Amino acid sequence: MYFNNHVTRFPWHPTIRILLATALTMGLGHPASSHAAESIQDLKTAVESGDVEEKKNAARKLADLGPKAAPAVGALAAALGDGDEDGVVRIWSAIAITRIGPPAKKAVPVLITMLREEDAEIRKNTVAALSAIGRNATEAVPAILTELENRDELKTDIIKALGKIDPASSKVITRLRGVLKDGDAAMTIAAASTLRQMKVAPEECKASLIEVITGKTMRVEAANELAEYGANATGALPALVRMLHDEEAISKVLVAAAHALGAMGPEAMEAVPDLVGALKDKRKRVQKAAGLALVLIYEK
Repeated sequence: MYFNNHVTRFPWHPTIRILLATALTMGLGHPASSHAAESIQDLKTAVESGDVEEKKNAARKLADLGPKAAPAVGALAAALGDGDEDGVVRIWSAIAITRIGPPAKKAVPVLITMLREEDAEIRKNTVAALSAIGRNATEAVPAILTELENRDELKTDIIKALGKIDPASSKVITRLRGVLKDGDAAMTIAAASTLRQMKVAPEECKASLIEVITGKTMRVEAANELAEYGANATGALPALVRMLHDEEAISKVLVAAAHALGAMGPEAMEAVPDLVGALKDKRKRVQKAAGLALVLIYEK
């Protein structure tokens, strides 16, 4: 009523008045769930007993509801074992469980069995679901560690998931420290990031990241991870300076090097001449990154 009165009381432009009135008539003035007309019980029933299309649509709508869909976890867990030919019901059920998060603990046993699926998309969504359930999914750790050895395409996802599921596990920490030495840049960065968030083995992480930035691949990602250590990453300063002088590197490599140096603050003072030199780079992105790094070094 308040909005309706104001639409007619004020001298709005006629077009605006029509649009506002139409919106109010359609109920757009009152936020509501897009699935309000369908109760969670209705969607749960559809997941349990509908045909493939109905199950898929119901699981998708439950995914849209996020944690509010927790009462449907049992039905979604059962749907994870659905034998639909293209796996779409299982994938949407896993997505819904991912968005529900920790309350979806009941689905963990089924998710563990799904780690062995042949379908890569199902496996990927399974790892995401276990990661979202977090510490309520610790029983899945042995199976996840096994998959770390078997699934190359999922290794970085699995590494990140392990840090969320059981960050205090000595087995997880030992395995991630081993990953730092595996020589795969993507895995090294994922393991270093996970261990940093777990507040474990900082010196080993930084040493492994320095090796990556002196290599040929994923130097940007490694430098960005080193930046997270701020002033505690000064051991990487010489390698970052060399990276900043790499004439064959694309601009984002130099930008990442400057960013990591700036994150060190005054501890990177000896890199000031190198950053001043980068101000003369022809690329604006590099100039801007070097300038910002200098500001951070002098202001902190």
